Amino acid sequence: TQLFTVNGASPKAGFVVENGNPICSGVAVVFRNTSSVDFGRLTRLEWYWGSNPTDSTTDLLPATGGQYPRSFLPANAAQPEQRTIRLRVFSGISCSADTQVVITVQPSPVVNWQAGSAICLNTPPFVPGNARLQTDLPGTGRY
Repeated sequence: TQLFTVNGASPKAGFVVENGNPICSGVAVVFRNTSSVDFGRLTRLEWYWGSNPTDSTTDLLPATGGQYPRSFLPANAAQPEQRTIRLRVFSGISCSADTQVVITVQPSPVVNWQAGSAICLNTPPFVPGNARLQTDLPGTGRY
């Protein structure tokens, strides 16, 4: 006797972006799997992290509620970048479903520090000066 599992033929793909959209470049964002199948279990998840099809992750033991952390760097450091995140779920070899969400990855500011005077161990605290943004990003700097 051999046991086998029959999985449903109608998987439903779903996920949630846990910590925001837009997303800061270089900061990990968590994608939480909310996919389901009418009966049985999902057998595979395929995550596609943008327009490059080789930039993907496959999970052969997926769990509902599973978390998938990922960080992104924009191609252009001066402009926000939109990425289409796609999830394909399987409940067998050929039964699958897809969903996708467009996220916005915000660029990180690039700062140019000009050399100042020497700093010694006993120098009192001070506010650094002579810093300029190399990229034209909106917002207010804090340190």
